[in-house]
Amino acid sequence: MTKLQRLNSLVGGIVMLILGTLIIVHPIEGFYIVALILSVSLFVTGIRYLWQYFTMARYMVSGKSVLFLGVLVLDFAAFTFSLMDFPRIFIIGYLMAIHAFGGLVEILRSLEAKGYHNPNWKWKFLHGLIDIAMMTMCMIFIKQGNLPIQLYGLGIITSAIGKIINVFRPSAIVYIQ
Repeated sequence: MTKLQRLNSLVGGIVMLILGTLIIVHPIEGFYIVALILSVSLFVTGIRYLWQYFTMARYMVSGKSVLFLGVLVLDFAAFTFSLMDFPRIFIIGYLMAIHAFGGLVEILRSLEAKGYHNPNWKWKFLHGLIDIAMMTMCMIFIKQGNLPIQLYGLGIITSAIGKIINVFRPSAIVYIQ
């Protein structure tokens, strides 16, 4: 990781810590923050996919799938933003789906890293288990309005701590001789 990447990751981790703490302390306003975070992150991801399509992917094999994915993600962003006035259960359902998918992907990545004898596979596996546990807790306490939002804030805090730890972890430099 370069120094600029480390600085970006450190600043991102600190911002995530602040947002997670704000969501836990003020869960009623935290709901709107969570919905805004979801819609803005989906919007930025959709714009990135569209940018990738128009700059490079349209010349690639199956590049149209990047275009379709970008339009679909932008549609999800608009849909998420429109859900802010509806009952909280829709946003909580989104959170459960995100935690379930993220946890499953992180567990599979950690098992792949274990196969390559990477010593950091345990942290990834633990992060995946935390995501699955958060999804389970959200499913159990879905009727209680503030607790799933606070669990999401706790998930943001754990991700921020992982980001900050990765900043200070030494990275391997490969030299070609």
